[in-house]
Amino acid sequence: MPRREYAKREGKFGGIFKVARGVTVRLDSRKQWSLEITRKGQRKSVTMGPGAEGRTKAIAAAEEVAKRLRNAPKTPSAGAAVAKPTFIECARKWHADNQNRWSPVTVERYEDTMRIHMEPQAIYKQPIDQLSRDQIKASLRELAKRRSPATVESVHAVVSSVFEEGIDSGLIGSNPARGLLKKILPPKNQRDLKDPAPMTVEERDRMIATAERVCCRSMQLVLKAMALMGFRLGEVLAMRAKHIDRGRLLYHVVEAYKCQSFRKPKGGKSRFVDIPESLAVELEEHVMALKKEGLQAGRGEGMWISCSSSLGLLMAVGPSASAMCSASSNGCARPPGSRSGIPTTCGTPMPRPY
Repeated sequence: MPRREYAKREGKFGGIFKVARGVTVRLDSRKQWSLEITRKGQRKSVTMGPGAEGRTKAIAAAEEVAKRLRNAPKTPSAGAAVAKPTFIECARKWHADNQNRWSPVTVERYEDTMRIHMEPQAIYKQPIDQLSRDQIKASLRELAKRRSPATVESVHAVVSSVFEEGIDSGLIGSNPARGLLKKILPPKNQRDLKDPAPMTVEERDRMIATAERVCCRSMQLVLKAMALMGFRLGEVLAMRAKHIDRGRLLYHVVEAYKCQSFRKPKGGKSRFVDIPESLAVELEEHVMALKKEGLQAGRGEGMWISCSSSLGLLMAVGPSASAMCSASSNGCARPPGSRSGIPTTCGTPMPRPY
């Protein structure tokens, strides 16, 4: 007799004992007791012998098989859904794995694209295989309403590249962002690119006058260099006295400062910029003052704007300078959606009073 009672039913040739799910002991046509195991649609049978002794051996073997099956690690069934990483997780991995192929500027640009335009969006927090083409299209169309075509292109490039990486990793079977950009943006020669709207001469003079009243000397020179020489902020912070040609009233732009490091200017090319005579005098006085300050402190000569003390001061008063610019141009109407003010004045030299 079996060591414990199991559910029994009558089969074609005799009794059938169910020991566990998929594990049974039955009597076959030869009057032999056999152990029968059914797993994943496949059946295996082992004959144990006739009579009571054969049944006891079969049930003991069935109990041992059932025990091993209970203790075996569970694997997901073929139809079970396996959780996939989110799109943002895949994007971070893609960014980390490919940094050795990109320039530092590209690494930073892709990182900013993910941080500003993708991580705040709920759709990119879904598993990568659940992000649909319609969701991506709607997100890019919404982005195109408030950002430039270049920004939309950058976001699409990151999204499409992450999907391509997902295909290579076996996470997805197709790229839902492939060929999507032409459904979002018109051809390049038909795009309505907004022209910058720099300050007028009156607005520029009002801004400089306000800066002379409320800003320190270093900040005054920063704003004047951006307004009168067409400098970007990073180029101003990287200015060095050795790049000033006082005789020809030229400055050689060879580097810019951004994210606590010095690098080539935007576009990777250097250029020469004219210095107004009035500003050249102020720069020369400022250079002499910094030399004197550096010698007294034991630092020697260095950058005329980005020396350690001045740089910390510029970073501290930067936001207030922006507010000051807005206050100085109060009442000057701007077209909706136009780019204006001191941040976009850089790169567009203003008319100079000489």
